Amino acid sequence: MEIKTPNINPNYKIIKQEIQTALTPKTKKQNDKTGTRIYPFIKVDICDNLIYQNVYLKKCIETLSEDTIYNDITVLGDNEETGNLIKQFWEKSQDEMQKQAVDYYSYGFGASEVIFDNTGKPVKLVEIQADTLYIKKEKNTPTEQNPTGISYYAVQSLAGQDDIKMRLHFLDYDETDDDLPVCFWLGGGRKSNFYDYPCWIECFNHVSASVNLDLLNAQKIVDGNLVSGILTIIRPPAATDPNAEDLDDTLENKMRAKGNGIFTLELKTLNPNIPLTVDYIQISESNYDYLSELGKASDSKILSTFKIPKARLLIDDTTESMNSNKTNTLYKIYTGELQNRQRQFENSMREFNRLFFEYDVRVDIETPVFVDDKEIEANITINLFNNSLITLGQAITKIGKIYPEFNDLEIDTDNVIYGERYYNGKPLGLTNTDDEENRLNMIGELIETTKINNILSTESENR
Repeated sequence: MEIKTPNINPNYKIIKQEIQTALTPKTKKQNDKTGTRIYPFIKVDICDNLIYQNVYLKKCIETLSEDTIYNDITVLGDNEETGNLIKQFWEKSQDEMQKQAVDYYSYGFGASEVIFDNTGKPVKLVEIQADTLYIKKEKNTPTEQNPTGISYYAVQSLAGQDDIKMRLHFLDYDETDDDLPVCFWLGGGRKSNFYDYPCWIECFNHVSASVNLDLLNAQKIVDGNLVSGILTIIRPPAATDPNAEDLDDTLENKMRAKGNGIFTLELKTLNPNIPLTVDYIQISESNYDYLSELGKASDSKILSTFKIPKARLLIDDTTESMNSNKTNTLYKIYTGELQNRQRQFENSMREFNRLFFEYDVRVDIETPVFVDDKEIEANITINLFNNSLITLGQAITKIGKIYPEFNDLEIDTDNVIYGERYYNGKPLGLTNTDDEENRLNMIGELIETTKINNILSTESENR
């Protein structure tokens, strides 16, 4: 038996091998590697190659960075003047921090230059392109401040320009480095003080698979070589006449001329009495289904890595209500993930405040509350009120916490209405018996009587 299969895509290349090579650690701890330059675990251009070819991954990174940074900032300290100054600094720098967060989630590190005023106080951040940066290790003369003599700097390398050496905001330096620019650096983990693996690294196999599927499909379309099926040919032995036309060559040339992208399976028999048999099996649909399912599985793995609900990415392929219990649970998981990621930024911001504002104060980035989560909490409050489990005043207070725009509603604690319980809009009965309550009871009874009369009138007309 001889099997012949045409090349589907001879130019098809897989980037996964390059990534795996980059991921192989060459030292136990990257900070201790030989030499003066320390680079991230994965090259920025390799990360960009995958991120910008995968719409799910790119959108997840951008959404996560926005939800992490673009929120209200609170400075938790008792020095109001300094607290306001710090708050203004971080609010003014939110756009640059969001860009820095994109770099951090994409490459495992991100940086911004700190801009100072004439008095030496920080005024804002300016994001630095990650692909221009590396960490430099220098061995200098040991001093009392630096007994080892080893110092680390962030260096920006631009084509045609001198390298710019900067101090890292979380390290101490000798007085000789006071004139260097300051870099607000995000990064560092178990294997390095400066770099971390990109947050999507655990799903990089699926990212690579998704990108390669797109490349493969695109190349198939360009080549016009779409696999449509298997052609099985059973033929007798070749003719003994040397002048006879070679049946094998004839079939192969005809199929090549058609360019159908068919897998050819040729079976040669030894029985000359078996006639030529040609059988075609269509496989295009099953092949497409397999690739489609593989693509969906890869996209699903990317989403699960970031813990982002599809609705947050404006992907509406579910029949569930936005305020369903499942959706609410997913948003709570995502909110918890956001809080953990915000803590990394808040810790770096606090260290920055201690060094450059000389005020050790914690900064809190508010975690966003999503619309569907608010609606669920509001519906719970409404159900409690309609089932007489909370009073009107308690309902208004709870709604005010969910929607701050209702906080201007004043509750008169002396007014018995706010202490009353209702069942589906009907008061259960006022406890006191003064004239005001009697009037309220009369109004309630009048409303109910009117409703009953309207119903009876309508039924009478229908008869």
